[in-house]
Amino acid sequence: QRNQLVTTKNQLAGTVVEIASKNKKITDSIRYAQTIQAAILPNQELLISKLNEYFLIFEPKDIVSGDFYWFAEAKGEQGAADKLFIAVVDCTGHGVPGAFMSMIGSRLLNEIVNEKNIHETDAILEALHLGIREALHQEQTDNTDGMDICLCKIEKNNLGADISFTGAKNPLYIHQEDKADLFRIRGDKKTIGGNHYQHLSFTQTNINLRKGDTIYLTTDGFVDQNNKQRKKYSTKRLTLLLKEIQNDSLLEQKERLELELNAWQGEEKQRDDITIIGIKI
Repeated sequence: QRNQLVTTKNQLAGTVVEIASKNKKITDSIRYAQTIQAAILPNQELLISKLNEYFLIFEPKDIVSGDFYWFAEAKGEQGAADKLFIAVVDCTGHGVPGAFMSMIGSRLLNEIVNEKNIHETDAILEALHLGIREALHQEQTDNTDGMDICLCKIEKNNLGADISFTGAKNPLYIHQEDKADLFRIRGDKKTIGGNHYQHLSFTQTNINLRKGDTIYLTTDGFVDQNNKQRKKYSTKRLTLLLKEIQNDSLLEQKERLELELNAWQGEEKQRDDITIIGIKI
């Protein structure tokens, strides 16, 4: 019995070493994938030069993310302002599966805007929807993966900017300085990819904003984060918080949002990928 116990102990020790080695190889591989995923994200210096004043909160649940943010620029017609496109996207799942989806989504958005020159936000999302369905062969399979997105086109003018917004489930938050109010424009029920609400079309909302106004693009990771009582943070709380911090600079707003999230989450695990972008016109 003693000899058998020693043998079993040695076998277990060997198994532990083997598992640790495999785990390290998998983790190293995913960390390298993180550098590849980071390469598709917009360069921070580019965003600063084009957006001037903005903040970014990007907190993947795992090493790689099912959320991603995307930026593109298109020349306006003669005499017109350049068109800036900014989006935050929440892909099905998180971790490795979500990261694969983010690579597909980023490639398709670049193709639609930069190569096909589709510049209306509702048409961009419709093309993205069809592109995802084609890429994942959803007509022939039962695959329903997809993504939710908040997409804005920004065209600057002398008074501020003209904003075009289309959302697939994800909303856009807007604060207008002269009205001292913050409101939320809902995204459409239709998602990118999958089979839900196929009969619906994406809608485009146009808003004229003035200098000093702020827009917020976000995925649902922040509002869905639970506390130790298993309560979600909620859209209502986020709306109230954004309204409360409007007198702060964007850097201070970012810090307030992060502090609020950490206080709410406490010792609970992060539930999903979290992305928020705030842009001051």
